[in-house]
Amino acid sequence: MAKIVIGLVGPIASGKGTVIDLLKKKGYRAYSTSDVLKEEIAARGLEVTRATCSAVSNELREKLGADILAVRTAKVIERDNPDFIVIDAIRNPAEIN
Repeated sequence: MAKIVIGLVGPIASGKGTVIDLLKKKGYRAYSTSDVLKEEIAARGLEVTRATCSAVSNELREKLGADILAVRTAKVIERDNPDFIVIDAIRNPAEIN
């Protein structure tokens, strides 16, 4: 069976979370590039705030490429190996690719 991957983009409070909740009820596994970012922040011993998320994500993208959060999220997805996938917190075209 082919995998189905849905990527969600949109501004804050645009309903992405609602869509994710609906898709989860249909058997989709939800992932967020923010999750791997928060793991990185915690590993650095920093507090997860909007400011640290912005600063660390910008640093990672500058040093490791614009797609780094997507690459790290893809590794988690590959490990889990679900058939139905929804991804949130896509921030730029490189993450889509």
